[in-house]
Amino acid sequence: MKVSCIILIWFALQQNALASNILFVVPFPGPSHYVFIGNFVKELIARGHDVTAITNFKLNENSTRYNEILIDPQYDISVHVLEPGNQNAYVYEFQYLTVLYEMGIKSGIHGLRDKNVQKLIHRNDVHFDLIIAEQFFQESWLMFSRKYNAPIVTIGTYGYSDFFDSIMGLRTSWSFVPHMITNYSDRMTFFQRVHNTILSLVDAFYRKYYYLPAQNNIVQEIFGSIESLQPIPSVEELEKSISIMLINSHLSIVSPRPSMPGLIDIGGAAIRAPKKLPADIQKILDEAVEGVVYVSFGANVKWRDMPTEKLNEFVESFNNLKLKVLWKCDLTDLPNKSTNIFIRQWLPQSDILAHKNVRLFITHGGMFGTTEGTSRGVPMLFMPVYGDQFRNAAKTVEKGHALILHIADVTRQKLTEKIETLVYDKQYRERAEKISNIFNDNLVHPMDEAMYWIEYVIRHKGAAHLKSAAVEMPFYAYYSIDVFGVLIALPIVILAVLVKLCLGLCCRAKNGGIKVSKKKRN
Repeated sequence: MKVSCIILIWFALQQNALASNILFVVPFPGPSHYVFIGNFVKELIARGHDVTAITNFKLNENSTRYNEILIDPQYDISVHVLEPGNQNAYVYEFQYLTVLYEMGIKSGIHGLRDKNVQKLIHRNDVHFDLIIAEQFFQESWLMFSRKYNAPIVTIGTYGYSDFFDSIMGLRTSWSFVPHMITNYSDRMTFFQRVHNTILSLVDAFYRKYYYLPAQNNIVQEIFGSIESLQPIPSVEELEKSISIMLINSHLSIVSPRPSMPGLIDIGGAAIRAPKKLPADIQKILDEAVEGVVYVSFGANVKWRDMPTEKLNEFVESFNNLKLKVLWKCDLTDLPNKSTNIFIRQWLPQSDILAHKNVRLFITHGGMFGTTEGTSRGVPMLFMPVYGDQFRNAAKTVEKGHALILHIADVTRQKLTEKIETLVYDKQYRERAEKISNIFNDNLVHPMDEAMYWIEYVIRHKGAAHLKSAAVEMPFYAYYSIDVFGVLIALPIVILAVLVKLCLGLCCRAKNGGIKVSKKKRN
């Protein structure tokens, strides 16, 4: 009995010794983003760490190890939503870049000016062992790592950007790595490579000469008066101090790309074994002999904003299906809907998609829904609305287990045709299951890998050994332009010297020959 008590006490002391005080900074007011990041917060708490989170949303975590600092009121990101409409796709891509950066600047400064955040900024009686930040266009928030002299880990919720590579000492290969906004694969045509290069150059130029200076101005405004932080580092310096970046990406859904030790793919980290469903939902799914179509457009898209005529096209199509339709919809009452349609304002999406009777997932194509559908092996019908949804849709269609139908093109007939193709053509289901097997075939679960690296950075005080020396290299040195310049110039210089020597010798010989001949004449 005494031995058991000693072991339990020893274990408790060890857990306490390993516990760390962690600050999460999540200033972007996207509900789906914090649903994703909330999984990391809960996992860290379960592992015995103390977590403070600056966020726009309540996590509903009752643990004494969790403290929440709410940004209130939230920044309204709807003013930045850019829909492509009928404009040229190339024009939309360049506009979307500026929208992302403007949103990052304005939402970033909004959160830092919040009274609750300001209180934390000016506190000197708290210590954090690690800062974890969402990597989503609020680089001024990296300053918290300097404020608390703590290493920093970031979580890239939307996948990769070129500047992630440069932060870790890697130059993105534009010849086969498509820009994050495009729908290209790694096998681009010549004209796609031209477009990809131009877009990437514009992005790099805009970020360096407009966006990052704006973020530096924010840092100066918010932290410039704090004497203990002088001199204030630049945002570029802060980015270089990031220990590791956990990226919501996976080889099964994106093309292979070069990497560095500090870039860790954790796609699927938030997806766990399905939990027990609410009784009414379980009953609907279990009794769906023909199968179920699950419909959800995430947290931001509101069905009540859709024109009545377009909404009716959905209802009429669903009414005539043999399948049941489980629809996450903010409209509690839809006129003329048939008994095969079940409306709920909230649904446990990942757990529903895991049910064997779900035949199709109709989605707007957010990153989190896309990975859930992929993980569960369900064919998808994409109806992208804005942002990365177009990219996610195109890449999933390319993998062979999805189709696209733009909302503007939705009619009862077109929607029904797409649904029936995806449900009854076996190739889509077979392909979805194959991709699912690849997605779920990992050495360890992605959440466990994420936790390992987070705690690794804490254990090794920032893990500076993960950073490549290339982070500090100028462009010309990274590509050995100076070396090649010397190698090219050296033979030319040597040749020039040899030619000059030869000409000099020839001239001397000629002059010497004339003098000798004169003496002989005398």
